[in-house]
Amino acid sequence: MKKRTAFPAAMAAGLLTGWLLSPLVSRAPREERARTAPSPVNSIPGRPSGESSGAWEKMLEARTLPPVPAIILDNADRFAVSPARRDLNLELARHGMPENLISGTLLGFPATGGDPGFAETYGRLARTQPERAMAEVNRLAGGSLYGRWDPQTIDRARRLILREWVRRNPLEAVKSVSEAGYLPYFQRSRQLEMLMAEWVGGDPAAAAAAIATLPESVTQQDRKSLAGTVLREWQTKDPAAARRWAETEANAAWRESLLAVADEFAANDPAGKAGVLLAMQDRRPGDLARVFSEWFSADPDAAVQKLSSIPPDDPFWSTEAADIAQHWAVMAQVQGGASPDGFLEKVRNVTEGLPRDSLLKGLADYGASNDPSFAVRILAEMKEGRAKEAAAGNLAELWLRRDPVQTSQWLDSLPTESAARHSAVARFAEGLAADDPVRAAQWAETLPGDYWQREGVLKTVMEKWQAKDPRAAEAWEHRQQGIPQAKEKTPR
Repeated sequence: MKKRTAFPAAMAAGLLTGWLLSPLVSRAPREERARTAPSPVNSIPGRPSGESSGAWEKMLEARTLPPVPAIILDNADRFAVSPARRDLNLELARHGMPENLISGTLLGFPATGGDPGFAETYGRLARTQPERAMAEVNRLAGGSLYGRWDPQTIDRARRLILREWVRRNPLEAVKSVSEAGYLPYFQRSRQLEMLMAEWVGGDPAAAAAAIATLPESVTQQDRKSLAGTVLREWQTKDPAAARRWAETEANAAWRESLLAVADEFAANDPAGKAGVLLAMQDRRPGDLARVFSEWFSADPDAAVQKLSSIPPDDPFWSTEAADIAQHWAVMAQVQGGASPDGFLEKVRNVTEGLPRDSLLKGLADYGASNDPSFAVRILAEMKEGRAKEAAAGNLAELWLRRDPVQTSQWLDSLPTESAARHSAVARFAEGLAADDPVRAAQWAETLPGDYWQREGVLKTVMEKWQAKDPRAAEAWEHRQQGIPQAKEKTPR
């Protein structure tokens, strides 16, 4: 392998001097400095000038690009973020040179998060420096750049890092992740779950045995959850061995839970799986929804009949039922469609109250995204309550984006004292404020004075209005203070 060319000391010193003195020389905004800063790409030794870049591209292909000097890595956080630096990192990523990456915090550009080489680059870096690779990705996902990254890309990077880390030293990986104090609790739990799933893929028995040796920082509840993760992954490889391990669990409560998971996996049809899950005291959120989603695809009538047998006080109704109904409607659409009345006829067999309203909310949410008239028909059958308020607000927010005129006509048709109308008007006014603050204000004024969201809606409308016309917004705000109650007449 060719030896990489050394980075000239004079150039490194010049770069360092310029970068370290730049805050004293210029007080321009960081973005302006980024725009005018010399391109790091063009600062690479051997980088051809002008339009001819073929020689530099060949250096990349041949993997002979000189290493980025340590002085840049050590001081990276002081340097301006620039598109040129981003481009350099992308090239380094694509050409399999993770050791040359300039500080991960400088990768914070929307275009980079979806780059196909991003996750793979950190996976390769993990072969030699797994802890550094994970720390960089976690910093990108949870630091000041939060929200600019595709969660799926971040998850893929973490999985690749953990896969390499488990191959290298699984116990070290467990210790490092479980004791990563800079991470919020839920993120540590999530990464431990991903780690154990990767470990099971290579050595399920060792992963299972490691649960008993986890650091004290891992809670008992997390240990139980990780045991379930190990069992679920192990079952896909060797269900008999996985069940034998579950049967040997000393903790009776854990053993019962693990065996229930094994029973659900062994069931051959949705009805059997649903029965096992409904009998479980601590089933995972989403498991029952998954089974019913499969069941609706195969036999919707039987699935609805089973739903009607679930007790009204089961947590399922408040946490999963709406999602199931939404999936039910999607599947019906794929299989040829179904009218709102067809769904309503089936739902009437479900217990009135929270169970029925939860299913109707899911159907209304489906309509809000796909067919507003469908949602309007479903909402008309719902009784007043939180489920209807949430569904009406969601419909108003989504329908506004497609047709604000029809949305306002629907709002105008709702009973004035309806809590569902108040929720819908609140979402409609907030969504309309950026484009038409005057009409948004008119709608906001129709909310009752004692409605719990009124103050927040008025504040949002005013902020949007101030951005367009500060004087008119101020006049409206002053007039608003003298309005004792909502107007009865809605805007036309």
